[in-house]
Amino acid sequence: MRDLDIAILGGGPIGLSAGIVLHEIGYGVDVFERRPADTPLDDRRILALSEGSRLILSRLGVWQHLASATPITRIHVSDERNRSRVALSAAETGVPAMGYVTTFHALHAALSARIGADAALRVRHGQHARVAGSDSEGARIAWSGAEAGESNALLAIHAEGGAPHVTQDARTRDYGQWAIVAEVWAAQPAQQQAFEHFTEQGPVALLPIEDHYALVWTVPSGAQEDLLHADEDDFCQRLTGVVGGLAGPITRVARRGAFALGMRMTHSITGPRTVFMGNAAQQLHPVAAQGFNLGLRDVWTLRELLWRRPADPGAAALLAQYARQRQTDRQSSLWITDGMISIFGSKHPLLRAGRGLALHALGALGPLRNAFARRMMFGALH
Repeated sequence: MRDLDIAILGGGPIGLSAGIVLHEIGYGVDVFERRPADTPLDDRRILALSEGSRLILSRLGVWQHLASATPITRIHVSDERNRSRVALSAAETGVPAMGYVTTFHALHAALSARIGADAALRVRHGQHARVAGSDSEGARIAWSGAEAGESNALLAIHAEGGAPHVTQDARTRDYGQWAIVAEVWAAQPAQQQAFEHFTEQGPVALLPIEDHYALVWTVPSGAQEDLLHADEDDFCQRLTGVVGGLAGPITRVARRGAFALGMRMTHSITGPRTVFMGNAAQQLHPVAAQGFNLGLRDVWTLRELLWRRPADPGAAALLAQYARQRQTDRQSSLWITDGMISIFGSKHPLLRAGRGLALHALGALGPLRNAFARRMMFGALH
Protein backbone atom coordinates (compact mmCIF):
# COMPACT_ATOMS: atom_id res chain seq x y z
CA MET A 1 0.00 0.00 0.00
CA ARG A 2 1.64 3.24 -1.15
CA ASP A 3 1.20 6.39 0.92
CA LEU A 4 0.04 9.72 -0.51
CA ASP A 5 0.06 13.20 0.93
CA ILE A 6 -3.25 14.17 -0.67
CA ALA A 7 -5.80 12.24 -2.75
CA ILE A 8 -8.35 14.23 -4.75
CA LEU A 9 -11.54 12.39 -5.67
CA GLY A 10 -12.93 14.06 -8.77
CA GLY A 11 -11.13 15.34 -11.84
CA GLY A 12 -13.42 18.21 -12.86
CA PRO A 13 -12.22 21.83 -12.87
CA ILE A 14 -12.27 22.12 -9.07
CA GLY A 15 -10.43 18.84 -8.53
CA LEU A 16 -7.80 19.69 -11.16
CA SER A 17 -7.38 23.20 -9.72
CA ALA A 18 -6.88 21.75 -6.24
CA GLY A 19 -4.34 19.29 -7.63
CA ILE A 20 -2.34 22.06 -9.29
CA VAL A 21 -2.26 24.40 -6.32
CA LEU A 22 -1.48 21.76 -3.68
CA HIS A 23 1.22 20.14 -5.80
CA GLU A 24 2.67 23.59 -6.43
CA ILE A 25 3.29 24.14 -2.73
CA GLY A 26 5.08 20.83 -2.39
CA TYR A 27 2.62 18.04 -1.61
CA GLY A 28 2.46 14.70 -3.37
CA VAL A 29 -0.97 14.65 -5.01
CA ASP A 30 -2.95 12.07 -6.97
CA VAL A 31 -6.15 13.12 -8.75
CA PHE A 32 -8.65 10.33 -9.44
CA GLU A 33 -10.70 10.99 -12.57
CA ARG A 34 -13.52 8.62 -13.58
CA ARG A 35 -13.36 9.55 -17.26
CA PRO A 36 -10.85 7.40 -19.20
CA ALA A 37 -7.94 9.32 -20.68
CA ASP A 38 -8.89 8.37 -24.25
CA THR A 39 -12.52 9.56 -23.91
CA PRO A 40 -13.07 12.98 -25.51
CA LEU A 41 -14.67 15.59 -23.30
CA ASP A 42 -17.61 16.96 -25.26
CA ASP A 43 -19.16 19.34 -22.76
CA ARG A 44 -20.52 22.69 -23.95
CA ARG A 45 -21.69 23.89 -20.54
CA ILE A 46 -21.07 27.58 -20.09
CA LEU A 47 -19.11 28.95 -17.13
CA ALA A 48 -19.20 32.55 -15.92
CA LEU A 49 -15.85 33.23 -14.24
CA SER A 50 -15.61 36.12 -11.81
CA GLU A 51 -12.70 38.54 -11.78
CA GLY A 52 -11.56 36.85 -8.58
CA SER A 53 -11.51 33.48 -10.37
CA ARG A 54 -9.45 34.98 -13.19
CA LEU A 55 -6.88 36.14 -10.66
CA ILE A 56 -6.71 32.67 -9.08
CA LEU A 57 -6.43 30.91 -12.45
CA SER A 58 -3.69 33.36 -13.48
CA ARG A 59 -1.83 32.60 -10.26
CA LEU A 60 -2.07 28.87 -11.04
CA GLY A 61 -0.65 29.36 -14.54
CA VAL A 62 -3.93 28.23 -16.12
CA TRP A 63 -5.32 31.46 -17.57
CA GLN A 64 -2.69 31.70 -20.30
CA HIS A 65 -3.75 28.25 -21.55
CA LEU A 66 -7.43 29.23 -21.86
CA ALA A 67 -8.22 29.33 -25.57
CA SER A 68 -11.13 31.74 -25.30
CA ALA A 69 -12.82 33.76 -22.57
CA THR A 70 -15.15 36.63 -23.41
CA PRO A 71 -14.93 39.56 -20.97
CA ILE A 72 -18.10 41.06 -19.47
CA THR A 73 -17.65 44.80 -19.32
CA ARG A 74 -21.26 45.72 -18.52
CA ILE A 75 -24.15 43.92 -16.80
CA HIS A 76 -27.76 45.08 -17.18
CA VAL A 77 -30.18 43.94 -14.44
CA SER A 78 -33.92 44.43 -14.96
CA ASP A 79 -37.32 43.37 -13.60
CA GLU A 80 -40.26 43.00 -15.98
CA ARG A 81 -42.86 43.68 -13.27
CA ASN A 82 -41.87 47.22 -12.38
CA ARG A 83 -39.56 48.00 -15.32
CA SER A 84 -36.68 48.77 -12.95
CA ARG A 85 -33.21 48.63 -14.48
CA VAL A 86 -29.66 49.09 -13.30
CA ALA A 87 -26.34 48.82 -15.13
CA LEU A 88 -23.07 47.69 -13.54
CA SER A 89 -19.89 48.49 -15.42
CA ALA A 90 -16.29 47.35 -15.15
CA ALA A 91 -15.03 50.89 -15.76
CA GLU A 92 -16.99 52.25 -12.80
CA THR A 93 -15.82 49.40 -10.56
CA GLY A 94 -12.17 49.86 -11.56
CA VAL A 95 -11.48 46.40 -13.02
CA PRO A 96 -10.69 45.23 -16.58
CA ALA A 97 -13.87 43.13 -16.67
CA MET A 98 -16.62 42.14 -14.28
CA GLY A 99 -16.29 38.52 -15.32
CA TYR A 100 -15.49 36.23 -18.22
CA VAL A 101 -17.53 33.66 -20.10
CA THR A 102 -16.03 30.42 -21.37
CA THR A 103 -17.04 26.81 -21.89
CA PHE A 104 -16.51 23.93 -19.49
CA HIS A 105 -14.59 22.20 -22.29
CA ALA A 106 -12.21 25.14 -22.78
CA LEU A 107 -11.47 25.49 -19.06
CA HIS A 108 -10.93 21.75 -18.65
CA ALA A 109 -8.53 21.81 -21.61
CA ALA A 110 -6.60 24.74 -20.06
CA LEU A 111 -6.30 22.92 -16.73
CA SER A 112 -5.17 19.74 -18.50
CA ALA A 113 -2.57 21.70 -20.47
CA ARG A 114 -1.22 23.19 -17.24
CA ILE A 115 -1.02 19.74 -15.64
CA GLY A 116 0.59 18.28 -18.75
CA ALA A 117 3.52 20.65 -18.23
CA ASP A 118 4.26 19.01 -14.86
CA ALA A 119 4.83 15.25 -15.07
CA ALA A 120 5.06 14.92 -11.27
CA LEU A 121 1.34 15.69 -10.78
CA ARG A 122 -0.48 12.45 -11.53
CA VAL A 123 -4.05 12.23 -12.81
CA ARG A 124 -5.36 8.67 -12.61
CA HIS A 125 -7.88 8.47 -15.45
CA GLY A 126 -10.56 5.81 -15.56
CA GLN A 127 -10.51 5.30 -11.79
CA HIS A 128 -13.47 5.36 -9.43
CA ALA A 129 -12.03 6.16 -5.99
CA ARG A 130 -13.64 6.28 -2.56
CA VAL A 131 -12.63 6.78 1.05
CA ALA A 132 -12.80 3.29 2.52
CA GLY A 133 -12.04 4.38 6.09
CA SER A 134 -9.93 6.72 8.16
CA ASP A 135 -8.02 6.80 11.43
CA SER A 136 -5.42 8.95 13.16
CA GLU A 137 -2.82 7.92 10.59
CA GLY A 138 -4.74 8.78 7.44
CA ALA A 139 -7.61 8.05 5.06
CA ARG A 140 -7.67 4.75 3.20
CA ILE A 141 -8.31 5.34 -0.49
CA ALA A 142 -9.60 2.42 -2.56
CA TRP A 143 -10.04 2.61 -6.31
CA SER A 144 -11.20 0.45 -9.16
CA GLY A 145 -11.58 0.82 -12.91
CA ALA A 146 -8.70 0.63 -15.34
CA GLU A 147 -6.78 -0.80 -12.40
CA ALA A 148 -7.50 -1.46 -8.73
CA GLY A 149 -5.59 -0.59 -5.61
CA GLU A 150 -5.43 1.07 -2.23
CA SER A 151 -3.29 3.69 -0.57
CA ASN A 152 -3.21 5.80 2.56
CA ALA A 153 -3.53 9.58 2.24
CA LEU A 154 -3.01 12.19 4.91
CA LEU A 155 -5.91 14.13 3.37
CA ALA A 156 -8.73 13.13 1.03
CA ILE A 157 -10.55 15.85 -0.92
CA HIS A 158 -13.98 15.25 -2.42
CA ALA A 159 -14.20 17.70 -5.34
CA GLU A 160 -17.37 16.60 -7.11
CA GLY A 161 -20.90 15.51 -6.23
CA GLY A 162 -21.76 11.88 -5.63
CA ALA A 163 -19.91 11.23 -2.36
CA PRO A 164 -22.17 9.52 0.21
CA HIS A 165 -21.72 12.45 2.59
CA VAL A 166 -23.33 15.02 0.31
CA THR A 167 -26.83 13.54 0.45
CA GLN A 168 -26.83 12.79 4.16
CA ASP A 169 -25.67 16.06 5.65
CA ALA A 170 -27.08 18.90 3.60
CA ARG A 171 -29.68 21.62 3.45
CA THR A 172 -31.62 21.22 0.21
CA ARG A 173 -34.30 23.03 -1.74
CA ASP A 174 -36.16 22.13 -4.93
CA TYR A 175 -37.06 25.35 -6.74
CA GLY A 176 -39.62 23.66 -8.97
CA GLN A 177 -37.79 25.11 -11.96
CA TRP A 178 -35.67 24.02 -14.87
CA ALA A 179 -32.96 25.92 -16.71
CA ILE A 180 -33.02 25.94 -20.50
CA VAL A 181 -29.45 26.46 -21.67
CA ALA A 182 -28.38 27.24 -25.21
CA GLU A 183 -26.30 29.52 -27.35
CA VAL A 184 -28.33 32.24 -29.05
CA TRP A 185 -27.67 34.98 -31.57
CA ALA A 186 -29.37 38.37 -31.56
CA ALA A 187 -29.76 40.92 -34.33
CA GLN A 188 -26.80 42.84 -32.88
CA PRO A 189 -23.48 41.35 -31.64
CA ALA A 190 -23.16 40.86 -27.89
CA GLN A 191 -20.39 43.46 -27.47
CA GLN A 192 -19.30 42.12 -24.05
CA GLN A 193 -22.63 43.00 -22.41
CA ALA A 194 -24.58 40.64 -20.14
CA PHE A 195 -28.27 40.80 -19.23
CA GLU A 196 -30.06 39.46 -16.13
CA HIS A 197 -33.83 39.83 -16.50
CA PHE A 198 -36.30 38.78 -13.79
CA THR A 199 -39.72 37.55 -14.94
CA GLU A 200 -42.79 35.97 -13.37
CA GLN A 201 -41.42 32.52 -14.21
CA GLY A 202 -37.86 33.15 -13.07
CA PRO A 203 -34.64 34.87 -14.19
CA VAL A 204 -33.30 34.87 -17.73
CA ALA A 205 -29.57 35.45 -18.27
CA LEU A 206 -27.82 36.32 -21.51
CA LEU A 207 -24.03 36.09 -21.17
CA PRO A 208 -21.72 37.26 -23.98
CA ILE A 209 -19.65 34.54 -25.58
CA GLU A 210 -17.68 35.81 -28.58
CA ASP A 211 -20.24 37.65 -30.76
CA HIS A 212 -23.36 35.93 -29.38
CA TYR A 213 -24.86 34.86 -26.04
CA ALA A 214 -25.01 31.93 -23.68
CA LEU A 215 -28.59 31.61 -22.49
CA VAL A 216 -29.86 30.44 -19.08
CA TRP A 217 -33.68 30.62 -19.18
CA THR A 218 -35.54 29.62 -16.01
CA VAL A 219 -38.94 28.02 -16.54
CA PRO A 220 -41.38 26.14 -14.26
CA SER A 221 -40.97 22.38 -14.05
CA GLY A 222 -42.92 20.78 -16.89
CA ALA A 223 -42.39 23.65 -19.33
CA GLN A 224 -38.89 22.61 -20.38
CA GLU A 225 -39.86 19.86 -22.80
CA ASP A 226 -41.93 22.18 -24.98
CA LEU A 227 -39.04 24.64 -25.31
CA LEU A 228 -36.47 21.93 -25.89
CA HIS A 229 -38.44 20.52 -28.83
CA ALA A 230 -39.83 23.76 -30.29
CA ASP A 231 -38.61 24.54 -33.79
CA GLU A 232 -35.95 27.23 -34.06
CA ASP A 233 -38.20 30.06 -35.27
CA ASP A 234 -40.77 29.39 -32.53
CA PHE A 235 -38.09 29.24 -29.84
CA CYS A 236 -36.50 32.49 -31.01
CA GLN A 237 -39.86 34.29 -31.11
CA ARG A 238 -40.79 33.12 -27.63
CA LEU A 239 -37.44 34.11 -26.18
CA THR A 240 -37.63 37.50 -27.89
CA GLY A 241 -41.04 37.98 -26.28
CA VAL A 242 -39.52 37.33 -22.85
CA VAL A 243 -36.37 39.42 -23.07
CA GLY A 244 -38.06 42.19 -25.06
CA GLY A 245 -35.72 44.81 -26.41
CA LEU A 246 -32.81 44.02 -24.09
CA ALA A 247 -30.54 42.45 -26.67
CA GLY A 248 -32.66 42.88 -29.78
CA PRO A 249 -34.62 40.15 -31.60
CA ILE A 250 -33.23 36.63 -31.15
CA THR A 251 -32.45 35.18 -34.59
CA ARG A 252 -30.78 31.81 -34.01
CA VAL A 253 -30.42 29.12 -31.34
CA ALA A 254 -28.04 26.17 -31.04
CA ARG A 255 -27.09 23.42 -28.59
CA ARG A 256 -30.17 23.43 -26.40
CA GLY A 257 -30.21 21.52 -23.11
CA ALA A 258 -32.01 21.58 -19.77
CA PHE A 259 -31.42 20.69 -16.13
CA ALA A 260 -33.46 20.84 -12.94
CA LEU A 261 -32.71 23.65 -10.50
CA GLY A 262 -32.16 23.10 -6.83
CA MET A 263 -29.96 24.09 -3.96
CA ARG A 264 -27.82 21.85 -1.78
CA MET A 265 -25.55 23.22 0.92
CA THR A 266 -23.57 20.63 2.87
CA HIS A 267 -23.52 21.47 6.59
CA SER A 268 -20.17 19.83 7.44
CA ILE A 269 -17.50 20.45 4.81
CA THR A 270 -14.84 18.52 6.71
CA GLY A 271 -14.64 15.09 8.29
CA PRO A 272 -11.86 12.88 9.65
CA ARG A 273 -9.00 13.45 7.21
CA THR A 274 -11.53 14.68 4.63
CA VAL A 275 -12.51 17.97 2.96
CA PHE A 276 -15.52 18.60 0.71
CA MET A 277 -15.28 21.42 -1.82
CA GLY A 278 -16.92 22.56 -5.04
CA ASN A 279 -19.97 20.49 -6.02
CA ALA A 280 -19.32 18.10 -3.15
CA ALA A 281 -19.86 20.97 -0.71
CA GLN A 282 -22.52 23.08 -2.40
CA GLN A 283 -24.68 23.47 -5.48
CA LEU A 284 -26.42 26.82 -5.99
CA HIS A 285 -29.03 28.25 -8.32
CA PRO A 286 -27.22 29.75 -11.35
CA VAL A 287 -29.00 33.13 -10.98
CA ALA A 288 -25.88 34.82 -9.58
CA ALA A 289 -23.28 32.62 -11.35
CA GLN A 290 -21.60 31.86 -8.02
CA GLY A 291 -21.21 28.05 -8.08
CA PHE A 292 -17.85 27.49 -9.79
CA ASN A 293 -16.41 30.72 -8.40
CA LEU A 294 -17.34 29.68 -4.86
CA GLY A 295 -15.68 26.29 -5.43
CA LEU A 296 -12.49 27.93 -6.67
CA ARG A 297 -12.43 30.06 -3.51
CA ASP A 298 -12.70 26.79 -1.55
CA VAL A 299 -9.50 25.68 -3.29
CA TRP A 300 -7.68 28.94 -2.64
CA THR A 301 -8.63 29.02 1.05
CA LEU A 302 -7.15 25.55 1.52
CA ARG A 303 -4.03 26.66 -0.30
CA GLU A 304 -3.64 29.65 2.03
CA LEU A 305 -3.84 27.33 5.05
CA LEU A 306 -1.33 24.84 3.65
CA TRP A 307 1.13 27.05 1.77
CA ARG A 308 3.75 26.73 4.54
CA ARG A 309 3.46 22.97 3.96
CA PRO A 310 2.60 21.60 7.40
CA ALA A 311 3.70 17.96 7.74
CA ASP A 312 0.13 16.77 8.27
CA PRO A 313 -2.32 18.51 5.88
CA GLY A 314 -5.19 16.44 7.27
CA ALA A 315 -4.73 17.41 10.91
CA ALA A 316 -8.05 17.98 12.67
CA ALA A 317 -7.12 21.50 13.83
CA LEU A 318 -6.26 22.57 10.27
CA LEU A 319 -9.49 21.19 8.86
CA ALA A 320 -11.51 22.92 11.60
CA GLN A 321 -9.81 26.19 10.69
CA TYR A 322 -10.65 25.63 7.02
CA ALA A 323 -14.33 25.08 7.86
CA ARG A 324 -14.43 28.29 9.93
CA GLN A 325 -12.80 30.34 7.19
CA ARG A 326 -15.22 29.11 4.54
CA GLN A 327 -18.38 29.70 6.59
CA THR A 328 -18.99 33.39 5.84
CA ASP A 329 -18.37 33.13 2.09
CA ARG A 330 -20.54 30.03 1.72
CA GLN A 331 -23.43 31.39 3.77
CA SER A 332 -23.42 34.80 2.10
CA SER A 333 -23.32 33.19 -1.37
CA LEU A 334 -26.30 31.05 -0.41
CA TRP A 335 -28.13 34.09 0.96
CA ILE A 336 -27.53 36.04 -2.25
CA THR A 337 -28.61 33.30 -4.66
CA ASP A 338 -31.49 31.87 -2.63
CA GLY A 339 -32.60 35.35 -1.61
CA MET A 340 -32.66 36.61 -5.20
CA ILE A 341 -34.90 33.71 -6.22
CA SER A 342 -37.22 34.21 -3.23
CA ILE A 343 -37.49 37.98 -3.56
CA PHE A 344 -37.58 38.37 -7.32
CA GLY A 345 -39.80 35.32 -7.70
CA SER A 346 -42.39 36.46 -5.17
CA LYS A 347 -45.76 37.85 -6.22
CA HIS A 348 -46.34 39.53 -2.84
CA PRO A 349 -47.04 43.25 -3.44
CA LEU A 350 -44.67 44.44 -0.71
CA LEU A 351 -41.78 42.35 -2.01
CA ARG A 352 -42.52 43.45 -5.56
CA ALA A 353 -42.31 47.07 -4.47
CA GLY A 354 -39.19 46.34 -2.40
CA ARG A 355 -37.24 44.83 -5.25
CA GLY A 356 -38.05 47.83 -7.41
CA LEU A 357 -36.68 50.09 -4.69
CA ALA A 358 -33.61 47.89 -4.35
CA LEU A 359 -32.82 48.12 -8.07
CA HIS A 360 -33.48 51.85 -7.96
CA ALA A 361 -31.05 52.22 -5.04
CA LEU A 362 -28.38 50.23 -6.89
CA GLY A 363 -28.84 52.47 -9.90
CA ALA A 364 -28.77 55.71 -7.93
CA LEU A 365 -26.04 55.02 -5.34
CA GLY A 366 -22.58 54.48 -6.80
CA PRO A 367 -20.93 53.17 -3.58
CA LEU A 368 -23.72 50.62 -3.05
CA ARG A 369 -23.52 49.55 -6.69
CA ASN A 370 -19.73 49.13 -6.46
CA ALA A 371 -19.94 47.20 -3.19
CA PHE A 372 -22.48 44.80 -4.70
CA ALA A 373 -20.40 44.37 -7.85
CA ARG A 374 -17.21 43.66 -5.89
CA ARG A 375 -19.01 41.07 -3.73
CA MET A 376 -20.10 39.26 -6.87
CA MET A 377 -16.60 39.45 -8.36
CA PHE A 378 -14.52 38.49 -5.33
CA GLY A 379 -16.84 36.87 -2.80
CA ALA A 380 -16.59 37.41 0.94
CA LEU A 381 -12.82 37.00 0.91
CA HIS A 382 -12.46 40.74 0.18
